[in-house]
Amino acid sequence: MFGGAEGVAAAAAETINGVASGLICVGTINPGFGAVDAMSGDDIIDTVNSSGADLLAVSLGAEKGQAWLHRNRKHLTIPVRAHLGATINFLAGGVKRAPRGLQRLGLEWPWRIKEEPYLWRRYAHDGLVLFQLLLSRALPLAIINRWHGLISKRKPEELLIITERYHDSVTIKVFGDANRRTIGKAIACFQETLTKWHATVVIDLGGARVIDERFLGLLLMVRKYLKGQGANLRFIGVSSAMRRLFWLNEVDCLLNNGIDR
Repeated sequence: MFGGAEGVAAAAAETINGVASGLICVGTINPGFGAVDAMSGDDIIDTVNSSGADLLAVSLGAEKGQAWLHRNRKHLTIPVRAHLGATINFLAGGVKRAPRGLQRLGLEWPWRIKEEPYLWRRYAHDGLVLFQLLLSRALPLAIINRWHGLISKRKPEELLIITERYHDSVTIKVFGDANRRTIGKAIACFQETLTKWHATVVIDLGGARVIDERFLGLLLMVRKYLKGQGANLRFIGVSSAMRRLFWLNEVDCLLNNGIDR
């Protein structure tokens, strides 16, 4: 356990080790309340890594904890790392969990504010961000997906994938509906092409009528596979409406530096 106020992590470790659950806390560190860089010295990282732990539980405050994990991600050898926030405080007994009824109703957050009043600022910020995401992403995406679902249901188009090979690249042309109904065919076609090709792959979406989140997930896997092979992925024929769909699904990273207009 890394973090927490003075004595909190030690108390939480005592609670864990006092129960025969198969979970053992092998060490705690209280790095104080300094800057992230001050908590990232070689002596601290070496102590964490030499613990032999399978899970690193960080509790430095949400923003600082994530920053510390990101800052040291290449130097930490513990396989599973997570910022668990108030979990350590709960185990130590310093902060009480909400009653079971409130937990089941998803209303633990007002209880947390009662226990730790300063949290209202964080929750207010998080609530505003959530509301903005609902209006700018979730709601538009739900409407588009509903519309595309109606189109595919009333007048479905079969998926057609054509592969054209050139001396230094291969172009995969997608026509029709690339969605959950046809994803099996898409996976088979991409697998057949990619296992025989390890250079630049160009995906032409100019003929695609409908694409959904499953097909976008497939494109993410294609990029990962090609990256592992040292190959590149580019896109052509991406309309403005389709580009917006990539953005709404938070996968516009696929198009960054990889799109020819």
